[in-house]
Amino acid sequence: MSISKRSLLAMADGAIDSYQTQISYLETEMAMVEEASRSVADATGEARQHAAAQLITDPDAVDIAQIARETGAARLNTVLVDLKATRDERARRLQFVQEQAKFRDREALINPETGSYSLEIIRYSNVVKDLGQDMEPFAFKDFQWLFKRQVHRPAERGAFGKFLRVVTLSSMRENRALKQVAERLPGAFEDHAARYEALSEEMARHQAELDRWKEKHAEVVRLVREEAELRRKLASFEREAVDELRDKLVNHLTIADPEALHAQIRPSLRPTIAELAALKHKRSYFKDLKAFLSAEITNREQRISSIGQVMRKWRRSKRWYFPDKSKWLVEVPEIKRKSLAKQLGLVRTIRINLDQYDRYEDFSRLMTGMAATGAPFLAYDAFSLGAQARMPYEGFARMALPEVNDFRRRHHQDRADLGFYRKTLRSNRKLAFHDADWSLDLDDDDDGGYDEYEDKEFEDFLETAAAAYLLAEATEVIEEASFYDPDPDPDLDSAEAAAALAEIDQVEHLAEDLS
Repeated sequence: MSISKRSLLAMADGAIDSYQTQISYLETEMAMVEEASRSVADATGEARQHAAAQLITDPDAVDIAQIARETGAARLNTVLVDLKATRDERARRLQFVQEQAKFRDREALINPETGSYSLEIIRYSNVVKDLGQDMEPFAFKDFQWLFKRQVHRPAERGAFGKFLRVVTLSSMRENRALKQVAERLPGAFEDHAARYEALSEEMARHQAELDRWKEKHAEVVRLVREEAELRRKLASFEREAVDELRDKLVNHLTIADPEALHAQIRPSLRPTIAELAALKHKRSYFKDLKAFLSAEITNREQRISSIGQVMRKWRRSKRWYFPDKSKWLVEVPEIKRKSLAKQLGLVRTIRINLDQYDRYEDFSRLMTGMAATGAPFLAYDAFSLGAQARMPYEGFARMALPEVNDFRRRHHQDRADLGFYRKTLRSNRKLAFHDADWSLDLDDDDDGGYDEYEDKEFEDFLETAAAAYLLAEATEVIEEASFYDPDPDPDLDSAEAAAALAEIDQVEHLAEDLS
């Protein structure tokens, strides 16, 4: 069946619009995942601060040594030694300052009203001020210019010097300036210059004395301030040492493995360390979700690119009718749209469940209980147990989160054994635990914590749904491949067919993993 070039190009534009709309949906969800990831990063920093605050409450050497052993932060001991050495050095410096004669006599020296240094500063300041007033009549341009040229001190000049004065009209300019000076200062310029010179020399002497007394005053002030600062630091040593040790511990927690730390930390701190472990896995899962969404965006972009390449060839072609490509340009975009709607719903469920999970005491009990029994522990399963809404089926989780797929394959698991997680949690807690509304109440007086038959029935349902979804995805991709013309036009490439075959291979590999 043939179709006109105009209709074909219109369908191609519609397919591109559909894929661009899908990309916008993916980018919107990507932004939500990134926001959740940033929130987790902020919570991680707060959790590290909280853990450090709980562990370090005072700079006691015995406590710090114990904390260093528990956390593996061996540098805490060195930091404490350095802090105490600094404290001792400050104590010695404080004693030295307090023994200085100038510090002991500080009241008699720098008291603003009666101190000898203060009085000398006041006296010389007044003298300098008076001299400044006496010199003020000479502070105008013409006088200062003539004084700098030493007009009041005639000098012997050679022939060349006289020649320069004639060329530069120096005599004329000096006479004009002398006339201006005479108008403001009656009398001989030489007398005024001698007076100004004497005042300048006297000003310099008194200014030097003023600066000397100011420096002596400042030296005492520095001793007083240093003494006050040393006393403050010694008085606040414990608080500042705790802050410094906490900062070092926070830096260590940034690089430490929270799972290993959880096993060796004191029981009272395990929930906080478990929170760090949970947040670490949240960041990892959000990273995987972003990678999944990014791959879907790339898939749509490649489809747009493929259609665009073919459209350019169609436009250049002299033919007016072509084979019908409505399946590739209409049906496939619709299939991808429906598939994307399902995938975004599943991604959104994982994102919201991870973002809202805050049962870190239960997370800690699960980590402890699973480690005690030697059973493998997967954070995703712990999140699933405490999720507000049921997590997506196993097949999608394994596809979107590589850690889940790797864990299942490594431990030969077909799916999560949440029943075992519930039993482990129940045996490692003292308070009643109420799971989400879709799970069973785990009161201490029940006989098993959950209904074996109902739990298995639900897991079978999930497994069937996973297989059905996988089959649907494979069918969609295979059908899409069949939409390509087996005998394409010679002026068109087969990039779209190659892309479809690559997707078929991807689905087949996933099917092998799930089988």
